[in-house]
Amino acid sequence: GAIRRAAALVAAAAEAEGRSRTTAASTAGAQRKKQKKPVCWLRWLDLGSNDIHDPGTVALADALGPHTPLTRLNLRDNSVGVHGCLALGRAVARCATLRRLDLAHSGFGDAGAAALAAGLGGLGGSIVGTRDAAAGASGASSSSSSCGLRVLELGFNNIGAAGVRALVEALCLGHLDHLKHLDLACNVLGPDGTAALAPLLEYQGMEGLDDDEEDGSEGGNEEEEE
Repeated sequence: GAIRRAAALVAAAAEAEGRSRTTAASTAGAQRKKQKKPVCWLRWLDLGSNDIHDPGTVALADALGPHTPLTRLNLRDNSVGVHGCLALGRAVARCATLRRLDLAHSGFGDAGAAALAAGLGGLGGSIVGTRDAAAGASGASSSSSSCGLRVLELGFNNIGAAGVRALVEALCLGHLDHLKHLDLACNVLGPDGTAALAPLLEYQGMEGLDDDEEDGSEGGNEEEEE
């Protein structure tokens, strides 16, 4: 009996020591994580013409958070598709510092434009059709977005009337309420797509016309860093 009791005590002590080591290791790991706080001072990131495609775009978009200091992101001519547009829309919605996004020459069409709008509206991760994406953007709450985007370049993307309607819906719902410059040059809007832009041209008062006029220029100088 005494031997069994001694053995039980030894086993209990060993178990307690194991728990103590596990706790110490966890604490040390947490301390190391706290010490490793990467500081990013990157303001402009130019990745134009790099064959990034959707996988690279999604990985990049997932890394963009509310505390990312990035102000300009150039992804033109990278064959960004629907998945990439959806991920970028969600990233833009939560990255308050991002001022300029260039997605020109990607060729994602109406589906990509609608996915971008859906992401801005906080729609879930599944890829949806153009009509579903537009409906999702319409149903989402505009209060959830912290988007600070002012320049959005979407030229040469084969965007038609359906894609324009989805983007206009996102704008009218306030998902891009700081946007000053929307570039839709060299797409396929046609008469219907052009008419769909009409709500953006309605008079909204004089608020917001007193600053950032340079944001839409080719050499806009907002947030310039040496």
